[in-house]
Order: sequence, then structure tokens, then C-alpha cells
Amino acid sequence: MTTDPNTTALIAAVDETLAGPAPQMLLVMASALVESVAPRSSSDEDSSSHNGAPDGALAAVVALVLNEGSPEAAALAWAVSEIAGDDALRDGTSRSVNSLRLVLPDWLYDVDHSRVDGVLEIWDVVDSSRTLVLGVELPSALNLCLVVVLDLSARLRDVYVLAASVQEVRDSWTAGAPRPAVDGTETSWMEYPSLPDVQHVVLSAIDLDVVEPHVTDTWPASRPFVDWALALTTAGKSVDGGMTLTPLQYHTMMLEMLSSSLGVDNFAEPLSTLPLPDEEFDWTLVPDEVHARTSEVLALVDTCANALFDTEFRTACRRYLARVSTDATLIAGRASATSTAAAIVWNIHRANHDLVSDRMPQVSSKAITDLLGAKSSPTSRAQTIRTALGIYDHHYVNGLQSSDYLTSATRIAVQEERNTHRAAIIELTLRSS
Repeated sequence: MTTDPNTTALIAAVDETLAGPAPQMLLVMASALVESVAPRSSSDEDSSSHNGAPDGALAAVVALVLNEGSPEAAALAWAVSEIAGDDALRDGTSRSVNSLRLVLPDWLYDVDHSRVDGVLEIWDVVDSSRTLVLGVELPSALNLCLVVVLDLSARLRDVYVLAASVQEVRDSWTAGAPRPAVDGTETSWMEYPSLPDVQHVVLSAIDLDVVEPHVTDTWPASRPFVDWALALTTAGKSVDGGMTLTPLQYHTMMLEMLSSSLGVDNFAEPLSTLPLPDEEFDWTLVPDEVHARTSEVLALVDTCANALFDTEFRTACRRYLARVSTDATLIAGRASATSTAAAIVWNIHRANHDLVSDRMPQVSSKAITDLLGAKSSPTSRAQTIRTALGIYDHHYVNGLQSSDYLTSATRIAVQEERNTHRAAIIELTLRSS
């Protein structure tokens, strides 16, 4: 693309995109156009803070596109003005589209209300890569995922955008073929970093890329989209239009994540930090017809907990299994007892791990499946059980929405983190008053 694009071919491509199964990819087209006309560098002033005249080259291209006069042209111009992050250009484009009485797709009118709806990080030792995935929920139930691929030294390999939700990316990875292990340790795993962590890692990688530029079919064409996506928060655009959350927003979001993962609206009451007792399995709500299968799973769960963890962990697993077993179809379905046991153990392990600041689980899923004799990774079955129980965490933390499954070490760590964020919120709120 140039500053004088072939508008006929360009508008035809826009028409094809809007009429296709993924109209939201218009934003990716807009990103490529913005980058070709007004390429950015890390030293550029944040374009989202412009309040004066719009960028001259971009304004000229938007005018040229709008002059074509079609709804498709208006859609592209609108997308360009949004992705460019230029307030003056956005306002001018809006006035022009309204004055020309051009109609846009409904989702595009409210695209500035898009929000981050999840983040993932996939590590692959064999491929020497770490992949950050940031999900963006657009209006009208449309989704995009920003995918940033780095090497293990955090240098850019590629950046691209998928017309998919972060849930779909997660499910696709979970359902993938068994991954190789080295000395019993998995060589690929998924983590759930915080949004500020993702913003920091990606922006640092972009800064390195300016020093040693890396070019692919999709980078740096996707750079404006990256800037736009990183400026979003879980609630939409950041308050100050900047690239990261404000300190108050960050601590509030982290407290909300903890509350959500514990299944409470407001993490106000302190957690008990006493060790979980050595409890017997509670058969009270387990249907008679699944007692045999539940006993089989229980024996496997106890064996794994005793071998790889401790008494507290075993109690947490027993509590969770008792909950799972109340659904006869879930405990006695097509999945084997070993598969279900591995999933129970894995759910409890991740629920405790993800609420603590460790980067890696202490025990790999491979160690669990090897001990139990399961034939596949427990992650897919674990997610099936969570979904069946209605456990969904929009922050993508693997909490089971109850502190009943947390060991004392985890509850102590969660309590400390809760106190840190509450104190910061109070200090920041009082300072601003």
C-alpha cells in the first residue's frame, strides 16, 4: 500500500472482507494501511494522545478513501481512524461519514468499546518460543486474537491476528496432539499472565525490534493493531488513552481476579490460613449408581496425592471429586477412571498454582499421567469438568471459584496478595482525594 492506493482494488478487498465470515479482519487491513502510510517507531509520540491536527498523510488517505463514496469506503476510513489512535483524525472521519450519510456495519460504530477478554502464554522449549495471546472482544459478539511470538530471549519472531476468541485458541491448544517430554518434564505448557505483564513483555520486545528490525508477512504491518489492542483494558479503552493501566486500575483488576477465582463478589473477609484437615471422602451427595466408579477414581486420586503432594492436597482433591461425583453423567461418562482422576488432580494443582506467583507448576501433567497410567494429558478432561460444573473465570485464572480447594500455603499467599492490592487501592484513592 502507498499514500495513493488503488482505491478500486482496496474497496473491493474491503467488500469481500465485510461480506465474509470474519468482517472484524477489517481492523487488520486498516493496520496495514496505517503502517504503510505512517510507520511508527518506539520513539514516536503516542499517537493516541494527539489532540491537534491529524497526521497529514493519514488524513490525506482517509479523504481519498472517503471520496470513493461507498459504505465499504466509509468502513475502511472509520477503521483506519480508530486503529491510528489519532483523536483529531477519528473526530474528522466521524463527521465526514455522518455528513455523507454513509452507513457502517453496526459493530464498527461501537468498536471503541472493545475490550480485552483474556490472555494466554504458551511456552515451547522444543521450538524455543513463547507465544503471547491477547483476546479482544468486539461488539456484536465478534472476536480477534493478537498473537505475539517471541524466542526465549523475548525477541520478536512474528506478530499476527486471528479471527478467533481466546477461548477457541485455548481449546485448540488443549485438544492438540500429546506434546513431547524431556526427562519426564513437559516441553510445552500454557500459562495465564496478567494483562500488565503481557503489555510490558510485548512493548519491550517491540523496543528491541527497533534496534534489530525483524520483518515477516504480518510484521510490522500489524504494529498499529498491536498499539490499539494493548491500549485496551478488560473494561475497554484505558482511562488515560495510554498503553497501560493506571496503578489504581491495575490493583483493582488484580483484586477482582482474586475475588473471581475464589467465587466471591468482594474479597473483603480474610481467608483462614489453617491447614486443610485430613478429611474422609464425603459420600453424602454422590448418587448410588456411581459409587463404584467414584470409588475407583478416589483410589487413584489418593494414590497420586500421596505420591506427589501431601495430605492437604489430598483433602482438596477429595472435596473436588465429591462435587464432581454429584453429576452422575459426568463421573460415569465415556472418560476412563484414570483420565478423570488425572483431571481432578490437575484442576486442584492448577487452582493452587495459578493463585501464587510461581511461573511453573511444581508437578508436570506428565508426572501425573505417568503415575496414574493415563494415556493423554489431563488438561482437556480437566477443562470439560470445569465447564460441566459451570466454573468459568473470564480472567483466565484456573481458580475453582472456592477457597475450599486451596492449601494453607496458597491461602496465605492469596491473603498477602489481597492485602497488597487493598493497601495500594486505599493509598491511591486517598492520594487523589
